[in-house]
Amino acid sequence: MYVALISYAIVKHRLMDIRIYIRRAALSVGIYGLLILVGGGVVYTVHTGSSRQMNWMVLFEGLTLVVILSIGPFLYAYFVKRSSYFHEHEMAGLTHDLKSPLGSINGALDQLADLREGRAVRGKDVEYIHMIRRNASRIEEAVNNLLTAFKIPTKIDAFDGKPHDIGEVVRFVVDGFRESIDAKGLKMELSVPLVGPVIHCDEIKIRQVVSNLLSNAIKYTRIGSIHVDVEEKDSVVLVTIRDTGEGIPDNELSRVFDRLFQGETSQKLKGSGLGLTIARTWIEAHGGEIHVESDGIGKGCRFWFTIPI
Repeated sequence: MYVALISYAIVKHRLMDIRIYIRRAALSVGIYGLLILVGGGVVYTVHTGSSRQMNWMVLFEGLTLVVILSIGPFLYAYFVKRSSYFHEHEMAGLTHDLKSPLGSINGALDQLADLREGRAVRGKDVEYIHMIRRNASRIEEAVNNLLTAFKIPTKIDAFDGKPHDIGEVVRFVVDGFRESIDAKGLKMELSVPLVGPVIHCDEIKIRQVVSNLLSNAIKYTRIGSIHVDVEEKDSVVLVTIRDTGEGIPDNELSRVFDRLFQGETSQKLKGSGLGLTIARTWIEAHGGEIHVESDGIGKGCRFWFTIPI
């Protein structure tokens, strides 16, 4: 039972600190050893003569079994940690191989942009250049999400960020998606104060959170609208992104922030299952909360997060 519980904790909570298992193994040895000593002592006082040797043998075998059972979780945790170490290095190599061609693509696009200034370029050529750049940016974002998701630890110390106008941060992200929103014929409704509220945050991380949430809203909304709201409420900033898209079934709501989780809709549209995990990690690192609500399939969904002011 002890081995099963520790193994479940490793898988469920991604615990990788070997010191935890050393302490638990020592505690287990102590408790079980004490029980066996007490039990063995009782048996020893009851039986005498030839049975005395048998009592000591039973006691020795019991202690050996306790040690084996207690060391089991420690060894399991050690190999899990080693596996995670090699896995992270493999991921780093993979992302490096994927990002290297992107550098060449972006460099070539920059050269084309410079050449365009010296000669007339057909409208179709400009459209192709923009299309290549957009898709290169999407690939780079996917690679960065992949690398981030496998590098982030289970706990991150709070960010010591600089003051930023959350409204400006959100508007910056929304403006970057205008083209994608218009291309799908969606209606964009933005409700953001002209000034403030100001929060202390890592601006890049909060941009990534809003970008991941807004990207999902666009991806899973075929027709209708997307609403982005920012407001100050009870000493926190509340950012809400609502859509009229595919929605999320009840049995998946509690798992959407799990790493690599893909619901039925995500699998159809080839989602990575990383963006929401990253969003939750950054928001919680800022001392905030992130949640999702949906009335079911075809009824859209609402993501919202808070950050203390």
